[in-house]
Amino acid sequence: MKKSPLGDLGVIRLFRLDSLFEKQFVRHFKGIVIFTAVSLLFLLPVLIWNYANDFVSFKHVFHLSGATQSYSLSEMLSNVGEYLGGQLLVLSPFYIFLIIITVHSFTKERKQKLSLMGTRYLILPVVFIWVIFSLIALKNIEANWLIFSYGAIPILLANYFFLDFPVKWKAVVISTTVLLQIMMLNPSILDQWGLRKLYPPEFDTLHRFAGWKELGENVTELNRNAGDKIFIFSDNYHIASELAFYVKGQPQTYCINLGRRMNQFDLWPGIKQFENKNYHAIYVSYDQAPDSLLNAFSVTKKHIYNRKYREKYQQEMYIYVFKDFKRFNDREIESF
Repeated sequence: MKKSPLGDLGVIRLFRLDSLFEKQFVRHFKGIVIFTAVSLLFLLPVLIWNYANDFVSFKHVFHLSGATQSYSLSEMLSNVGEYLGGQLLVLSPFYIFLIIITVHSFTKERKQKLSLMGTRYLILPVVFIWVIFSLIALKNIEANWLIFSYGAIPILLANYFFLDFPVKWKAVVISTTVLLQIMMLNPSILDQWGLRKLYPPEFDTLHRFAGWKELGENVTELNRNAGDKIFIFSDNYHIASELAFYVKGQPQTYCINLGRRMNQFDLWPGIKQFENKNYHAIYVSYDQAPDSLLNAFSVTKKHIYNRKYREKYQQEMYIYVFKDFKRFNDREIESF
């Protein structure tokens, strides 16, 4: 048998820096430079926009990461654990365990099967990104922040999994993963089987998608009866966004500041443009309207809407129909 170009070196050799200077890398160096230059060119509009808007995107991520807060050792360890757990859930823990087993069960024959020269350049950036983000996770991090690195992972998983495991294990893992996906996307199946406690509605992330169409229909009906000079707004950017989509005609919606952090609605014209012009309004919120907002209108009617999901879960929302908008002062932006 022809000797492998990697000789008897193990998996550790994949991560050695001297591999970066091998002939294959040097031969493609020009292409890497061009790729990097084009990537930076497409990034330029983002940098220009942030420069013109006081770098609000950077401030937003900086705030979410908890960089302005202090954490105890136990909280930092908990944050890192949540970060690692989130990555396992996103990538499927079955495949992660299979990769670990594969790495420990390498043989010369398998090394020759796997295209190590190619996959090492996919492994290196992913490992580097995970390590860097694990340091950031000491403060706080969202699981989806690493989504830009996931493009290489399915290629790596397929390479290791399909070349290195018996057919029966592939069948077990694939069928189990598909079954879990079906149950996660259709959790009402658990309710029918009397297994609601395994995945209760309040922990089911799909509840965030439920009930918005019905809310939009309610607001559409109220909007139809209110005349032409009317605007729709909320104190929550999620609600304002859903109303902009589900209310008939997709009207421009607005988001006032009652103490929230900055969001995209603050970059656009707000409700001040309607002050003292005999405008009416529809306001939707998870909370009852404060006196400062009630005093900005002359007539108020309140409706209560229950956003329901999986029968047992429901969230109460308040819909106000206001008339004769006078004046309202938003709070100053204090956080991002």
